Amino acid sequence: MPPKQKYTRESILETALQIAKRDGLSAVVARNVGAELGCTVSPIFSYFKNMEELQQAVKDEALKLFKEQISSQNLYTADLKMQCIQMVNFAKEKPELFKIIFESKTSLESLKDVINEYVPDFENGINSLVTSQGVSYEAALSIYKQLWVQAYGLSSLIASSVIEIPSEEDVSSSINHLFNSEIMFIKSEMAEMAASRPSARSVVKVSVKSK
Repeated sequence: MPPKQKYTRESILETALQIAKRDGLSAVVARNVGAELGCTVSPIFSYFKNMEELQQAVKDEALKLFKEQISSQNLYTADLKMQCIQMVNFAKEKPELFKIIFESKTSLESLKDVINEYVPDFENGINSLVTSQGVSYEAALSIYKQLWVQAYGLSSLIASSVIEIPSEEDVSSSINHLFNSEIMFIKSEMAEMAASRPSARSVVKVSVKSK
């Protein structure tokens, strides 16, 4: 008699993740997981008390994969734009996992909190933008939000098959255009504010005349 095949928590989770990646989270049911593993459902419940716990583990693993992809090249020190491009790439390559991550309800209240939850080293990215572009923290955060919203919107449309998958060149061009536009707008505002401030010489002249 051949030895009885053993199953580990990792193999069960990996199988469930592959089912979710292919067919969505709703397909992660005991019957499907058991069939993929080639066993009864018993091994599943040796490691997970119910299917909700297994599905939550799948969500956690999907989020881990997302974070790894957008930070795989230490991108926060190089270019914020690349994080957004990698988000779109994730949606193109793993649409069902993208939906699992971002269609779940969240208790986070602000867009900043949401970005901080999903983007590794978020604060370092903001500070890098402050240093490289010479803008304030608030301005850098505004740029980050604008690019995140655009990338998220495009990714959602791709993952839901609402639009045809754009080329990497088109995605890069779109993100770059928005980034450059935001930088130009903010620096234009900074220049206008600087120009509207009275110079030290003009302040001295006014003071002398008033005497």
